[in-house]
Amino acid sequence: MSNLNPNQRIYDVMAEIKRGTYRIPNIQRGFEWDKPRIAKLLDSIMNGYPIGAIMVWKPTPDVQKDISDRAFVADFRQDQDYLSDAPHASDAEAYLVLDGQQRLQSLYLSFFGSYDGARMYLGVDHFPSATDDDQYDFAFLTPEEAKDQNRMVPLAHIVSLDSDTKSDFSENLAKDLAKSVPEETERQRVESDKRKKISRNVDRFIERFNVQPVLLIQEVSSRQTYDHVLEIFERVNSGGMVLSKSDLLFSTLKLKLKEKEAEFKATIAAINHGNRYAFNTDFLIKTSLLVLGKGSKYDVKKLKDDDYVSRLKQLYPILDKCLRQIVAWLDETALIKCDRFLPSHWALIPLVDYMLLSGRHEKPDGENSEAMKQYIHMAFFTRLFGRSSDSMLDRIHKELVLSMNGDPEQGIAPEKAFPLPRLQQIIQNATNAPYALYHRFFSDDPDLMLNIVQGGQLQIDPTDPQKHAKDLKLEVDHIFPRSRLRDAGMGDIADRIGNFRLVVLPVNRRKTNHWPDGETHFFGSDDPALSVAYRNALISWNRDNYIQFESSRAAFIQRRVEEFLGLKIGAQTAPHPRPQESASAPTPQPATPQADASVEALCQQADASGVGPDFRRFCAAGLRLGLYPRLWKSCVMFTPPRTRNRMLFGVWTQPVRKKLRAYVSARVIAEFYPVSISEAANAIGEDGWRELDSEAVTKVLQGYEDLFATFHGHTKDTEHHDQSNANDAGPEVPVEGGPGIYIVNTNSRHYPDAWRDMLSASKASAYYDRKHSVAKIPEGSVVYLFQTGVGIIAKGRTTSVCQKIAYENDPDEEFFVPLNMEWKLDDPTSWNQAVRASEIKEKMQTYHPFRGTAYRIPKHMAAAIDAIRSGRIASPS
Repeated sequence: MSNLNPNQRIYDVMAEIKRGTYRIPNIQRGFEWDKPRIAKLLDSIMNGYPIGAIMVWKPTPDVQKDISDRAFVADFRQDQDYLSDAPHASDAEAYLVLDGQQRLQSLYLSFFGSYDGARMYLGVDHFPSATDDDQYDFAFLTPEEAKDQNRMVPLAHIVSLDSDTKSDFSENLAKDLAKSVPEETERQRVESDKRKKISRNVDRFIERFNVQPVLLIQEVSSRQTYDHVLEIFERVNSGGMVLSKSDLLFSTLKLKLKEKEAEFKATIAAINHGNRYAFNTDFLIKTSLLVLGKGSKYDVKKLKDDDYVSRLKQLYPILDKCLRQIVAWLDETALIKCDRFLPSHWALIPLVDYMLLSGRHEKPDGENSEAMKQYIHMAFFTRLFGRSSDSMLDRIHKELVLSMNGDPEQGIAPEKAFPLPRLQQIIQNATNAPYALYHRFFSDDPDLMLNIVQGGQLQIDPTDPQKHAKDLKLEVDHIFPRSRLRDAGMGDIADRIGNFRLVVLPVNRRKTNHWPDGETHFFGSDDPALSVAYRNALISWNRDNYIQFESSRAAFIQRRVEEFLGLKIGAQTAPHPRPQESASAPTPQPATPQADASVEALCQQADASGVGPDFRRFCAAGLRLGLYPRLWKSCVMFTPPRTRNRMLFGVWTQPVRKKLRAYVSARVIAEFYPVSISEAANAIGEDGWRELDSEAVTKVLQGYEDLFATFHGHTKDTEHHDQSNANDAGPEVPVEGGPGIYIVNTNSRHYPDAWRDMLSASKASAYYDRKHSVAKIPEGSVVYLFQTGVGIIAKGRTTSVCQKIAYENDPDEEFFVPLNMEWKLDDPTSWNQAVRASEIKEKMQTYHPFRGTAYRIPKHMAAAIDAIRSGRIASPS
């Protein structure tokens, strides 16, 4: 008899996960949900929607011993492989989650952890309106992003509030949010309104997550064999579906039109082309509501409306035809052949709407087809339906009706052609940017661009549609392997579209990090000019030849996309400077700088507030230095080009005492670029907020330009933390100056027993294509050995430069530096004394990913490790 309560409070289950009561069997796939989907789950719970049952199983001891599992992850990172992280025999007291892992993992990291360094917050002063598809304001924020947003409160803090504290919390926060209102009567009104919304949100949150037992736990009998459980797992993960609000609404519709149920199912099956697309009842309901003039928002009253039901019954054959024709067009003309390249189903609805309004029910062709093709891709690139999708659909419907019917009073004649100019204006207004292609589209959506130039890619096998999708999953692959570019000191230019191609997962996995050759196929490989650049990069491998190939192919891809969409690259982000080029001093930019138009929109805000020229100078400098502009409502934060959650500097459009408000960080510069914190601080000043007049702006920007010129744009490639200077041909690697402090990863994922050899022989080693990473470590350097999943397990000092020996009978495939050990944990039973990564992070109050084979670390990080180790010896746990 099970003691498991089938109805539990969400927060109680999260606490049990933290204690290890629930674990994930390794038959489960990895965590795949993105941040918007997690926010939508939390929004569903706040709205009281059902989120489905969780299926668990506690195996008997004789079955349990043969099962490996893993814990839920608190601090999740997309670039980390958790499936292979230290699997071990299942805990005899733990329940294994067979169905519901994605939901539980999402909730767990929202309460107790982070996603790519960002924690989940709720904007407690925003309560969704009932008139639109508004949602609760859940968002993942980094500490830097959350610092000045008092209205955003971590979930763990909200759920800790009780009857004694929540009233004070609401009162104090409301006062804080209203204090900037100068007029007392208006301030009191704002404060009262904020207090009500905060109290309402807090009460609802606590009720949904910590009072009501809303989580249904279904337990599989422990007497089931492992084979039976595998069958159960396969069934629930292939055929199961959690009822959504649209499913429940669709059931209401089917009650009114029982004879149409088979037709509804046939339509969805037909437009999905087997497994190629993922259209569902959401899409069918929203499309029918919009095209019948009822507005796109779900509402049970609409589905019971006799006029809607009768019109749907009458027009359904035409709607069905239009849906089938537009999906055929999507496949054949738009080259979107599977759901992998259809980021928004909603973007398709206006096309169906146009077909019904215009009476053109056949597959689009001619100029209409070309206009539709441009619209749908621009809707994807601009995230047109990313938020308030119902409002956007209704707005487009209104423009379509106006275009089809005309308006004599406004002097608008009816126009039966697809009204692309009207939709261009809608996109321009929605994005607050001129309607054009931008270079950033190619970096933000490389898979969509590659799908265009590769002629439309399928993620299924047409000869075997039943083949499992994971065996044919398309991945963005690096033509020149990223790991080997990093090892050659070129990681900063590895992740660019000119080096990308789309391949299916099995091909990519077999390829691993093999070097390309003359037989390697990619878009453009048969172009004479591009093939010359490719051969030069292969024959004479160096940075310049690789950049020539990558940039030539990127331009080749851009030209093909321009031709396909009938658009040209418009206002654009300034290109990243080549690392060997020194950045020139910034100059004030004209009113239309050669910068991303979204940055320009913020510049216009700054113009209106009186700090436009200085704001523009900061933006121009950031773009010229190759930094990424992360945009917010009233500020732009410039980050490293790949790691976009760490702010190098930021500027705000609203002045402080008529001066430009800015934040600069020497510490973050030192984290990502080859310069010390003190050197960075000497150039730009200490970390902190600044109020800058024009003279001070000139001084700070000159400091940035001088600083970046010293390292010619090279990053430490901290994102991957593999700072090897070896080139791929494998010459000797120069030693990095004088003695330093290093972390060497024991690489247990690839060589499980390597740590034993390193500790017993007192050395730090690397093998095969990673071996050059230790060759740069000078004699006399301090080295910490890091075991993935454990932490720092040894510390020593190098007694000579790098040496070479054979590894597993392969000559010279192990490079190592001998160590005089200060301390080591050579018995896994003592690994509870290791200095864990999370402890170091907490001690330093900054994120460090611990990726790569060997890399130099700053003194303050070493001091943190030593302090934790000393405390552990003094007070062993």
